[in-house]
Amino acid sequence: MFKVMLVDDEELILESLKTTLPWKSLNCYVVGTATSGVEALELYEELKPDIVVTDIKMPDMSGIEFLKRISSKRTTDEVIVLSGFDEFEYVRDALHFKAFQYLLKPIDRDEFFTVIKKAITEIEAKVKIQKSTLKQLTLDLIFQKDIKDINLATDYPSYTLMITDKDKIGTIEEIHTKDEFVYIYPLGNEQKIYVSGGLSSREKIENIAIKYLEDKRVSAVAIGPTVNELKEITQSYESAIHYLSKKEFIDKPLITEGTFNEYQKKESETVNVVREAKKYVETHYDKPLTIEVVANRFGFNASYLSTLYKKVHKVTFSEHLKTIRINQACRLLAETNKPAYEIANLVGYEDQRYFSQVFKKVLHVTPSEYRRKYSNS
Repeated sequence: MFKVMLVDDEELILESLKTTLPWKSLNCYVVGTATSGVEALELYEELKPDIVVTDIKMPDMSGIEFLKRISSKRTTDEVIVLSGFDEFEYVRDALHFKAFQYLLKPIDRDEFFTVIKKAITEIEAKVKIQKSTLKQLTLDLIFQKDIKDINLATDYPSYTLMITDKDKIGTIEEIHTKDEFVYIYPLGNEQKIYVSGGLSSREKIENIAIKYLEDKRVSAVAIGPTVNELKEITQSYESAIHYLSKKEFIDKPLITEGTFNEYQKKESETVNVVREAKKYVETHYDKPLTIEVVANRFGFNASYLSTLYKKVHKVTFSEHLKTIRINQACRLLAETNKPAYEIANLVGYEDQRYFSQVFKKVLHVTPSEYRRKYSNS
């Protein structure tokens, strides 16, 4: 519904304005009234009305002065000026400060009704253009396109962005009002970006996320940090993308900054344990080691440790163990006269034949050939 603010220094006229028109049938409601220009200025800032109906002549601040003061803050609203004076100067000044219409008192009910309807039509057209422009601007800012002019009204108190994963089903309707907006952008790979602006932008996004997850419309949701300026939305996007990239390691479908920080702390502790596991392998390679044995020692599931081991050390557990054993075998072959079967046992291989096969596969020579070539004795 459209918010209407009425301004007149006469209480009787205010009451008349409130009851003259069937506001509800016009999809309007009177959100506030003021009896002076100063009060009207404060209410305008607070209520952000769509339509203002103001008297032109008031004791502390004229309707023209009021129009002048709010001119830089106006976006899609319309101001209708009332006056008991049919003077060209008043009309000229009102139109100069972009009044929508100048009506003479006493107000003709039908004319007033028609003017309000025209104002609504004009507002809807402006909102449509603004939505299209602001939605494109938001998208450009997300992807860091070069924006030369960001003077479009983007003074919403906060902005929050989320990315949904496996978002296959139809989405909610977009919202665009003076108080809030929600825009939706397909990202590809069954992902969508949702951006909300407004006083409760985060609450709005979180409510959408929770509903989607409860209805199983998406598999995961990442919500970036809330920002206070639209030009910072790319930071929120980059954070959300990063959060979503870790969804396999985070056991919650709704990933926020707090959830991600918890994961990072846990991951940091886990990485330290995986490094300890590597040291253990390097000092116990001569034992019958397997991923299961090491995982059990450090309190991990074998499959999980295998994944983490490669992620942290950039090599699989089995490749790392094999490299250590073969390197140690090379040292013993070059520096000692111990027989191959004994060296195989010393580096963790119980079967000499298997040891020789692995050795040749890695170095393309047999243990005896390696010794003849590199032995110090």
